[in-house]
Amino acid sequence: MLEHLLLVPTLLLLFFIPGYTLIQAMFPCRNEVDSEDDLVIRISLGVMLSIVLSGSLLSLLALQPGRPMTAANIAALLAAVSALLFLVGYLRGAYPWLGGPEAPAVAGPALPREDQVLRDEFEAKLKVTERDLAKVQKAALSSSSSKLQARIKLLKVERDLLLREMELLETPEELRKLHERAQVLVRRWGRIDKALADSRPSPRREHLSRKRTEVEAEINALHQRIREVEG
Repeated sequence: MLEHLLLVPTLLLLFFIPGYTLIQAMFPCRNEVDSEDDLVIRISLGVMLSIVLSGSLLSLLALQPGRPMTAANIAALLAAVSALLFLVGYLRGAYPWLGGPEAPAVAGPALPREDQVLRDEFEAKLKVTERDLAKVQKAALSSSSSKLQARIKLLKVERDLLLREMELLETPEELRKLHERAQVLVRRWGRIDKALADSRPSPRREHLSRKRTEVEAEINALHQRIREVEG
């Protein structure tokens, strides 16, 4: 019965406590390891580091002459190292709930993780758009093609939209949705405008012209709504 009761603290001493106290001593501040899953990552790292620490300490113990590798010696060594690491973490403010000093919380990133992924994606698209715009502008220097001018206009719209989308990542949810809808309409307007530049006078051209006017009216209405929300 006693052996079964000692099993849990033995496993904790071998596979959790040394590594966890090491993490706490190294990173006493909240959110210092991760801004969202700090505790989960600390526990995971604690398990992995405990395995490494326990193996290293057992190797050192085996190299000590006159010190047999008994369960008592192993437990004493692991407990001593864990107590030392706990003391360091306590003094650095990792355990304020025990009455010790409190380390200041580390501010997480300005953006949630999902938004940061979006920002990285927008930045990559922006680089491609700016590169394409530079190529088309260079080609337009030696040609006055209306298609090139329409392409330049469309790329500039796309560049401005990407910049705006990056700014929107830090705006309130309602405003973000309004701006996202406006950007969808602006992109639609750009496609219609390009189609108009490529088409000849025909019933289809008249239809595109009416459609562009409708989209412009919807964009203006959305911008008015955005100003109302911002005001």
